[in-house]
Amino acid sequence: MLYFPTGEEAGIIDKFTIEDIGIPQAVLMERAALGLFDVVTGIIGDDKKKRTLVVVESGNNGGDGVALARLLTVAGYQADIMCLNGLKKRSDAFMTQLKIADNCGVKIHAGKLDIDSYDIIVDGIFGVGLSRPVEGTHREAIEVLNKAEALKIAIDIPSGISSVDGSVMGAAFKADITVTFGFTKLGMLFEPGREYSGKIIVKDIGFPDVTAMGNAPKAYSFEKNDIKRLLPKRAPSSHKGTYGKCLIIAGSRDISGAAYLSAAAAYGMGAGLVRILTEISNRRILAELLPEALLGCYDEDEPEKTNVREAIKWADSIVIGPGLGQGQAAKLLLENVLLYAECPVIIDADAINMMAADREHFDMLLSGGQEGRSIIITPHVLEMARFTGVAVPDIKKTALSLAKETARRHGITVVLKDARTVVASPDEESVYVNVTGNSSMSKGGSGDVLTGIIAALIAAGATPMDAARVGVYLHGAAGDKAREELGEYSVMARDIISFIDNF
Repeated sequence: MLYFPTGEEAGIIDKFTIEDIGIPQAVLMERAALGLFDVVTGIIGDDKKKRTLVVVESGNNGGDGVALARLLTVAGYQADIMCLNGLKKRSDAFMTQLKIADNCGVKIHAGKLDIDSYDIIVDGIFGVGLSRPVEGTHREAIEVLNKAEALKIAIDIPSGISSVDGSVMGAAFKADITVTFGFTKLGMLFEPGREYSGKIIVKDIGFPDVTAMGNAPKAYSFEKNDIKRLLPKRAPSSHKGTYGKCLIIAGSRDISGAAYLSAAAAYGMGAGLVRILTEISNRRILAELLPEALLGCYDEDEPEKTNVREAIKWADSIVIGPGLGQGQAAKLLLENVLLYAECPVIIDADAINMMAADREHFDMLLSGGQEGRSIIITPHVLEMARFTGVAVPDIKKTALSLAKETARRHGITVVLKDARTVVASPDEESVYVNVTGNSSMSKGGSGDVLTGIIAALIAAGATPMDAARVGVYLHGAAGDKAREELGEYSVMARDIISFIDNF
């Protein structure tokens, strides 16, 4: 499991490590400096003519930087310290490190320097505890540093980046590399913090297992071993009924691709049986594209003749929405699913937009329905804006809290899709943040593949929350593998399906 603390949560981990575990702060600082030393010397190699400038303020982040400069100097490298001296308060740890550095002959400057003469610039100005906008001397310094042609390295988090949401707090250091300690900080996952952080290198400095604290960070993600543990197992003596039945209600007149991608992905994730319910004009092409699927049809002009309730009763999981349109037939299908489904339902795309357009009606259906039924919605940011009434820029800033609030308010699981997809449950305080996936997946149909993956996992026995989290991880991991094989530009949504089980 990976955890992504905010600055406040990182402070709690620090405090617990020092006070409860008993590791002195000076030891943590030295280990942080050693981690930085490994990165910097790995870049410089044996070329001791290259010059490093460590720019610091007088907090503990600056203390890490001062210790780095001392380690470099003692090892024979050229390393200078520039103290901005823009804060009234100086931490005891910083002052101790400054005295040690001075004793070791490190050059410490307080005025302006010719920064163009340095090959590497290390940002040790502010750490994760920054809570106000960067202004005055600090802003001017960061703006000058950002213009330098040197390789730029940030300590723990780029100065000026919010550890909570990744926003720029007035001004921020733009790093090529960020060396962070123990954990990637939450704000470094989201734009613009993700871009400003550059390549993220996590160094272990001795923090304990955060679950021992009884108060782990609220944002987390999975690693490969977690996925293997949560995946429904496949037994040697199994048959098609063992792995469940997925119903995909998707497609509309002359729109067949979404239905195909969702159904094919369900099979690709291991579903035993997949049934497509789609507009009758799609019958021939879907029968040719996916002969493995059971195929049912409705006529958009006579939707009331569709035996949708029989299909709903048959299913172990249901997808509704991809390419469905928002006409009367689509609305009738969605109403039937919300009223009569007893199995988990994944609501996507047009189905989300229909709910957003008629909130009072569909809120009533969401809160009703069959006992024990669970709902997952999978909106992208614009669909989430329609569903919640929150503007897109505000969703970008509050993705975790908004997903959590929406899940709790409606009693549903929320999969908010973006460059960093988040998954929130109505029953959990923590929020899953996905770290797999890449820009090659930013194409039409990718979301349809995700719905099929989640549906197959549920049909095979996973809980809705586990299916959403594991599904998002596998979807992104398959996209990563597809990019590796096909390139950044060439990946199509259907290619993702081919790599679902190749993570």
